[in-house]
Amino acid sequence: MKTLFNFYIDEDVKLQATNKITRLKGSENKGQLASLIRVLLKQFVSIPDEQTDKNLIKAIELEYQLTTKGNKRSKM
Repeated sequence: MKTLFNFYIDEDVKLQATNKITRLKGSENKGQLASLIRVLLKQFVSIPDEQTDKNLIKAIELEYQLTTKGNKRSKM
């Protein structure tokens, strides 16, 4: 069962991802970007911890630090 989950995304990244998925798969009414995100998350969780790309983990850490400082995210 799917539940609604909101997050912030840079508009230029959203546009680039939407354009790329449209180039590769063709245009749909809506939902292609959401499908891409769900697939990427499923792929991420399916990889054993010891095989997860360390550069990906570092990039996640840097992105989190950037958004924490930029958005003044609460610690709650």
